[in-house]
Amino acid sequence: MKHAQVFKFPTAHHHFELLLSILKANGIPWENVYNMDEKGVQLGEGWHNSQEKYFYSQDEKMMYKQKGDSLELVMVIDCVCADGTAPIKPAFVFAGATKFDNWFEELHGIDNILSRVATSENGWTDDEVGFEWFKECFVPQAKMQNKSGKPILDWIEHGQANGIILYCLPPHTTH
Repeated sequence: MKHAQVFKFPTAHHHFELLLSILKANGIPWENVYNMDEKGVQLGEGWHNSQEKYFYSQDEKMMYKQKGDSLELVMVIDCVCADGTAPIKPAFVFAGATKFDNWFEELHGIDNILSRVATSENGWTDDEVGFEWFKECFVPQAKMQNKSGKPILDWIEHGQANGIILYCLPPHTTH
């Protein structure tokens, strides 16, 4: 609700005018326009009330569903193409100092689903994790589609070196 309260129509209108002028000036078709975002997914139910409802027989003595109490978040980095034609595999960021290969040994073919599993101290997508995702995941996958701050400077330089124009969305318009 907070985002809806601070949303400004003139800002959004200006954003689309600017975006269209960039696309037109550079001859960029919609199939070469991507949007990246991250979303936190809580592993357990935590303290939040679930909207799920369950039916039980009146004869059952125990009428509750046990849930996990983990409050740990996993960040999912997802990226989509504006026209839906170029799937970019998602990445996950877990809290921790090290990623162990055996975390996913039972998930055969995981490389066909995910582009990267990363860790950061708090499990969030920080500048380093974000740039590594951009450089090692997004750029190679976007290039495979064959479509016609200091960390921010690294992103811009790496994007320009690979023919990618970075454009940020206006505040309060993505969630």
